Amino acid sequence: MNITAGILFYLLSHNENVQHICHDADRTPLDRFEYFRGQPEAEKGVLYISAEQKGVLLFCSEKKQKTSRILKDPCKVADEGFSSLWIQADECMTLSAEKTAEYISRVWNHFSQVQNEILKAVIEQKPVEAVMENVKNLLREPFIVVDRDMLLIYDHPEVAARMRAELGDNYSDKIIEELLVAKEFHEVARKREPFYYQMQNVSPICYCINIVADGYYYARLVVYLEDDQTQLPSGAEQLAEYVAAVLVQMIRGGFLQMQHSHNDHLHVVITRLLEGASLNAEEIQDAIAGYGWNENQIFQVICLEPYQAAGWNTQIENTMPTITRKLEQNRRHSCAAFSGNQIMWVINHSLSAEQTSSYELTQKMLVMLRENVLKAGASSEFRSIALLGSALKQARAALEIGTKNNPSYWYYRFDDYRLAFMIDAIRGKEIDPLLLVHPAIPLLLKYDQTHENELSKTLKALIDKRGNVTQAAQALFIHRTTLFRRLNQIRELTGLDLDDTDLMLELQLSYRIMELDNTV
Repeated sequence: MNITAGILFYLLSHNENVQHICHDADRTPLDRFEYFRGQPEAEKGVLYISAEQKGVLLFCSEKKQKTSRILKDPCKVADEGFSSLWIQADECMTLSAEKTAEYISRVWNHFSQVQNEILKAVIEQKPVEAVMENVKNLLREPFIVVDRDMLLIYDHPEVAARMRAELGDNYSDKIIEELLVAKEFHEVARKREPFYYQMQNVSPICYCINIVADGYYYARLVVYLEDDQTQLPSGAEQLAEYVAAVLVQMIRGGFLQMQHSHNDHLHVVITRLLEGASLNAEEIQDAIAGYGWNENQIFQVICLEPYQAAGWNTQIENTMPTITRKLEQNRRHSCAAFSGNQIMWVINHSLSAEQTSSYELTQKMLVMLRENVLKAGASSEFRSIALLGSALKQARAALEIGTKNNPSYWYYRFDDYRLAFMIDAIRGKEIDPLLLVHPAIPLLLKYDQTHENELSKTLKALIDKRGNVTQAAQALFIHRTTLFRRLNQIRELTGLDLDDTDLMLELQLSYRIMELDNTV
């Protein structure tokens, strides 16, 4: 990018003694600068330095024209095909053409040097943060780069400080919530020319450029104006356009780490699974390939939904997109999508383990659940991505069983409810639950009722204590001898082999089924 009159004047305009008057030639590339010595005609692309007693006048023309027309009234704002900058001398400083020329030369060289550093960073495929650090040496106004789903790609530190002071610590959530429902914000995504935009809750006006590569809208460059500004200086606008072109180059080079769109293949697959679709392993494998994930990594599915009494179902259309973005921001290597009132969040633990431990994730999850009045069920961790649909069923089962058994909890792990799920699955068959119970148990219950004994209770205690007769006797508050006598009675009545591990498991499940049906 060649330096233009507007860019040079912008870089020179860093104190109150400078006044940028006319802008009609601000986009004229400059070839050189020279002293004005009464030349009758101004050449295109030449910056003239004219020293006067009260200051120095810089001017250039977009085409050849008589200098008498420019010098007649250089401070008049008019469509005359030239641009001018007035540097006023103060009481402590006497300006000269030579000193001004030296200053212009330093600024000009600085512009070229920073451009070379930006180009080098792009060629070396440096992260966007490194490239933007160089940009900050040219563009003074704070700026951010945000993707099409409003996730930050680059955040200027001054922007965060300004937004925090104006909106509080949760400024990011407030901004996203406003923009999600702002129709005009989404409409400007179609713009291919730079535009100005102002949010309701944020005072500064923003200069925006949509980052479009090969016809696809990827992101937006947002430059924040000062509170008293209504428009950026021309040079700042041009530098912003240059930054946008650099971002396009990085996208085409394939090394700008973009957040994935909520319309990409994996988000679509997750949404379809939530809606009950049955997908084959190849479809799921193709979807994760776009994220750089593979079959050998460890995954987990978390299902989230609002508390039934939360009362915000009317806001669900706007709330769910916000929450899915929060989830993906909390865990970079993850993907979240929603359908109806449920969110399916897929986490790649293999890639994200270096960033956040499982404990830290759980703690963040609990805070987020309370803040958004949500509850969540988590599947077991798994390796085969073909199990994605089954993992969703696991997470939903954890949510359903956990809510029923522990309604005051916010977060339910399937690993804590596996046995309850297995028993529910057994009871869900088209057989009366009592017919699933081992016949020895009803026999013992009937015997106990007739003879006022506790054989069934004794058998259950032995099972609960995993066959440890001492612990079983203590639990029943009886002597070991009494316990052995009862066990012999059980063997005589039922013929059970109490040393058979498979039988003991069957009896344990039988007791659990009867408990769930309130028959024991």
